[in-house]
Amino acid sequence: MAVSWARAAYMRRAELFLRLATIDPAAARRQDDYIERAADMLDGVVTYKRGSVPGTYVCPCNDGKHVLVYSREGDSVRVVSLISSSSGWTL
Repeated sequence: MAVSWARAAYMRRAELFLRLATIDPAAARRQDDYIERAADMLDGVVTYKRGSVPGTYVCPCNDGKHVLVYSREGDSVRVVSLISSSSGWTL
């Protein structure tokens, strides 16, 4: 199974990394690692809670600060959005 990132989700991830890296590069790397590990765990995992958009699912990242929105098609997982949990968006 493969995990891929939609352009918008990947750009959001890069934006978060760059913003934090200007303040604390080590923290930016840790945060990005949390996000990457959460996405990698979707490979072969049982599907999480259904998302609000048909065909999507949501998975909280281990850092507790972000939520991955993803879709599954066959053996493939595609991260379609990365949402900050502080945005008021809930599972």
